[in-house]
Amino acid sequence: MITRRALLASAAAASLIRPRPAAAQTTGVTPIFINWGGWYSLQNPSRQNHVQLSPAQWQFRAPWFCNVLGPERITCEGTQADVDLELQAAANAGIKAFAYVNGPKFIPDGSPVFKAYELYNSSPYKGLVKWAGYVGQEEFGNNPWSDTAAWQSHCNWWVNNQFTQTNYLKIGGRPVLIISWHADTLATHFANSTANVTTAFNYLRSQATAAGVGNPYIVSRADPWGNPSSVQAAPWITADAITDYNPALLNSALPNTAADLDTMTQAWWAAKMAQATAAGIKYVPNAILGWDVRPRMQIPESDSPRTPWNGHDQYFVRGTPAQVATHLQNCINFIGAHPTECASKLMYVYAWNECSEGGTTGIPILGDPPTGTPPTTLMLNAIKPVLTAAA
Repeated sequence: MITRRALLASAAAASLIRPRPAAAQTTGVTPIFINWGGWYSLQNPSRQNHVQLSPAQWQFRAPWFCNVLGPERITCEGTQADVDLELQAAANAGIKAFAYVNGPKFIPDGSPVFKAYELYNSSPYKGLVKWAGYVGQEEFGNNPWSDTAAWQSHCNWWVNNQFTQTNYLKIGGRPVLIISWHADTLATHFANSTANVTTAFNYLRSQATAAGVGNPYIVSRADPWGNPSSVQAAPWITADAITDYNPALLNSALPNTAADLDTMTQAWWAAKMAQATAAGIKYVPNAILGWDVRPRMQIPESDSPRTPWNGHDQYFVRGTPAQVATHLQNCINFIGAHPTECASKLMYVYAWNECSEGGTTGIPILGDPPTGTPPTTLMLNAIKPVLTAAA
């Protein structure tokens, strides 16, 4: 059986030089790290992601609280104490907010997608790192759409139960709301009418303004292979800005380097910002710490087997902490160089804990476990000077 100590030692030996980042080119930047709750429940679908990281070559990528049961098996079920430590570690590194993939409010308590948010919300440390909703547009519709009282109640729930929280992220007094567009829910939740989508989001805005919690700052987010794109969906959800989950990964050479990822992402920012500007809206650049989906390709999710294609078979060699810090600095520099287009100074970061998909993450992992008080890691130590200088 592989021991935890041996695993940690071998992974740590493969890293990691601390960077000396350049001074930030701008201040007032708000880094928002995507937080996906797949490590706090043994229920499917999150359990499938534990299985994907069970092979010995991937175990170092799992969150530090996972148990190594053998060379081909890990199990992960994070607790309140683990989330408490995460919040302290993230805040110490300069991370201002998490974008919680918390799913529809109708998902039962204890479900894998919602569990991380529940533990966050019950933590005495939640004030250290604010949160923003990262949800599908169906949250603000209803099936059927003709039940007006129902979809209005969904909007009011966000106004009265979420935006009112003192730890909800606001910029300029406006609650930040990241909307992921799903084309199939246009029919199920909005009677196949984009005008109905606009009606719902206008209602959300009017109710939030009347309640004194601030007119939401809505960001349209789409995968690069999404349909429609974040720009196309923006007017339907009355978006103020667009962002993305990750850049289009279309380099045929394998493997790619961390420097390649940085170069490609910077080109993506320029192209997407141009699209946003042409549409008359703002842009939120999306930094990406890493992309290596091979564990999911080798052991596909049971509910949605993947067929390899250029994007799923694309991967990038794990960057050192210095390279990750440089990438974040480049994103901050981009924001500073485009003060009008990136007026919110939000920086959307993939990701805090997408361990089985992205691989390079902010969360402490078995290969880079937390130490000290406040807790930190080699990765968090590297990005801290960059993020704090840009605060």
